[in-house]
Amino acid sequence: MTSTTTVDTCNQGSNLRPIQGFFSIGVQGTSIVIGGVCCAVGLFGELSGTGSMDGTQVMIQSNRMIFSSSTCSWQIDEVDAGTLDAVGFSGAASLTVSAVGDCGPGFPCKVRGIFTAERCPYAKCGVMCSGFCT
Repeated sequence: MTSTTTVDTCNQGSNLRPIQGFFSIGVQGTSIVIGGVCCAVGLFGELSGTGSMDGTQVMIQSNRMIFSSSTCSWQIDEVDAGTLDAVGFSGAASLTVSAVGDCGPGFPCKVRGIFTAERCPYAKCGVMCSGFCT
């Protein structure tokens, strides 16, 4: 999954952007479950989420916490809405970022962007994760 930020009222640069990287996306009927395939996901927090499909329309909701400093973390609530195509799905991402602890002024704030999720072809699937599980 790749993403690009289009609006950032949080002004935290690359620390706060729509999800990206390698994810496991399970579909059963119209329900979707998403989770990280690497146990150490760094700046983007540990990700899990749920969603739904209606025809070619896809919606995924995820929540994650990102450690910013010894006194501050960011709670990120993300909604990704997109359209299914032959290789995956793509669309718009909307993040609401709330402060947990002493993070200073400016919260809650919003980040918006676009994303593209491409299916991994079975013959070429394989994710190389760096870091260690804790």
